[in-house]
Amino acid sequence: MKEGGDGSGSHAVYHQLMNVDTHNMFLYMFCILRVVDTVTGQPLYVNSAPDSPHTHRPLFIIMGKEDVPNISADIQRVDRERLELKEYFTISGIQVNLVSKMSSIDAKMRKTLTGLGGAHRLLCHTSKDDANGRGHRDPEDCFMITRTGSQIAQDYRDMEKDPHGRVLTKPSDYASRGGITQAPLVDDEEVLESLVFISPLHAVMRVFGWVILLMHHLRSETYQWTESTVKLGLSAVFFKKAREESKERVKERTGIIMDAVDFAGRGGNTDKGDVCKRLLRDHREVLVSLVPERHQAPFRELLEGVWVVLRVYTSSRKVDATRFRLVCLDLYHLIQNNFSNETDRWISISPTTHSVLAHSWELIERNGGVGVGELSESGLESNNKYLRSIRTSLSRKTSQEACNEDTLVRLWLKSDPLIRSFKPIIHSRPTARKERKDALDHIIRELFID
Repeated sequence: MKEGGDGSGSHAVYHQLMNVDTHNMFLYMFCILRVVDTVTGQPLYVNSAPDSPHTHRPLFIIMGKEDVPNISADIQRVDRERLELKEYFTISGIQVNLVSKMSSIDAKMRKTLTGLGGAHRLLCHTSKDDANGRGHRDPEDCFMITRTGSQIAQDYRDMEKDPHGRVLTKPSDYASRGGITQAPLVDDEEVLESLVFISPLHAVMRVFGWVILLMHHLRSETYQWTESTVKLGLSAVFFKKAREESKERVKERTGIIMDAVDFAGRGGNTDKGDVCKRLLRDHREVLVSLVPERHQAPFRELLEGVWVVLRVYTSSRKVDATRFRLVCLDLYHLIQNNFSNETDRWISISPTTHSVLAHSWELIERNGGVGVGELSESGLESNNKYLRSIRTSLSRKTSQEACNEDTLVRLWLKSDPLIRSFKPIIHSRPTARKERKDALDHIIRELFID
């Protein structure tokens, strides 16, 4: 199974008894992926919709943000109960072996759970300079995952700590400390190992965000990797103008509102997973046209490479990891050789972009050579709208406890397999659908084995 939690904001605050005055909530859920007979190896059950919000079952709701003081007690309780289930878990007298991966979380939550609050990279010890080509190491030397769950736990035990368990930090001690700031909140080594991972949905959104930021810099010809108006100085005016012009052109030619504050008023921006995929799949040439002509050829190659890598990584098919690694390495070299030079490498590759390009091939290998699509956090993320809707319209307001109890019960009933089986199947009138073809499909197919 997969599990994880996600925080959401802008929730209504009611006049209730025992009220916690906060607009934030944290929802933790799990999803059964498959049941396998360990004797024969035959699957007894396979979840046909692992990304659906209706197949995710709630465990608990917490009022407040997803920080250590607020969630640590409940996370550790779930960790203890999971370990107990792994020791002895029977159904109708049949011994059950539980395998769980905590994949449905974002990078912020991943840092909180692993204790790597000060880490530049969550999967490796690569420095910023080495990742951006300003160090002495070749990019190919950075293409290995060097962190493991057991090693993170052991490193924390070996470090000097204060009475509260926080790691004592010193100036310029990153090489020895590796970004560890606190104890991991998870004791289950199998689950802690699964935290050394890149969540598929956030991989798409964060890499796309990095590509769009690069596009704004190229369009404004601002060769300094920052969005700070103070650091950009006079160039800040040109950067802001280029960003606004790009958003207007994209909206005018595609109808998509890109890189804007979420108009629904729920925080974040409009660059959600579907928007990112549509622009990378269907409108690459629109994005290419927004950069100066001398940058268009390498930028087009970058967009194509990013789309291929993300398509393969977020798939659920068997992948040729060796060939996929070479594709990722070529894309990494493309970024360093075409958008900067040896004397002035102004581009800064974001941690998520580095993780996807440098480590996605190895994560696929660890997943049995299969893309990590079924481990996506999109089902959990989609449940935030149900959490908001049920809490607002279908729960008691007499007290916060009663409100959250009703919300949790309705989320549980919504995801009950028996109840879902009674949902009528709506047969829509068949229509002639034009198959969407992508010029890169043949490249992507060559990276799949099946």
